[in-house]
Amino acid sequence: MIISALVFPRFTGVLSRLQVEGDARQLAYTLRCARQEAVTSGSYKAVVFYFDDNTYRYNNQFYSFNRGTTYVVTNFNSFYGGRNACIFLPDGTSSAAGRVTIKCQNIYKSVIVLNTTGRIRVED
Repeated sequence: MIISALVFPRFTGVLSRLQVEGDARQLAYTLRCARQEAVTSGSYKAVVFYFDDNTYRYNNQFYSFNRGTTYVVTNFNSFYGGRNACIFLPDGTSSAAGRVTIKCQNIYKSVIVLNTTGRIRVED
């Protein structure tokens, strides 16, 4: 009983960290796919953020974060259909630089897009 009281809080922290890291990697992967498709198709591609239900959309497919992972903030100044979005141009750059920060419990991850290069990275 004492051992479980000592191990359980650490275990949930590890699970939260793995969960938010996985969600951040999936979001970054989706953004990279949008960027690559913009370049190869020669057209604009957007990833749209839905804060009310912790989802995002790309190519008419919705992606959800794991239960417990939520948006904290995004500062993209681009909009698509009245919602915040990251829009990639045919040259691979994005219409605006931005950051999407998500969290699970007290663990935060940010996905950052640079507008000058379209580079996407995940950081704490």
